[in-house]
Amino acid sequence: MPSASDFPRIGDMDDPRFLTVPEVAAILRVEPKTVIKKIKAGRLVAILPGKRYLIDREALETYIAGCRLWHE
Repeated sequence: MPSASDFPRIGDMDDPRFLTVPEVAAILRVEPKTVIKKIKAGRLVAILPGKRYLIDREALETYIAGCRLWHE
């Protein structure tokens, strides 16, 4: 079971472990509204510590790994 020290403190939300919606959108090459739709649909895990979503880098890597590659 994780201990309290495993989670970022409120003052540490600028931790590079977390990405903002625009940063994730740039990585995925999609619009920020697409990232928000994926968060709200439960396909991409994020936290909402205030007024903006933050996405853990590991959660993004998990999301990307779960995406299918299409070949014709």
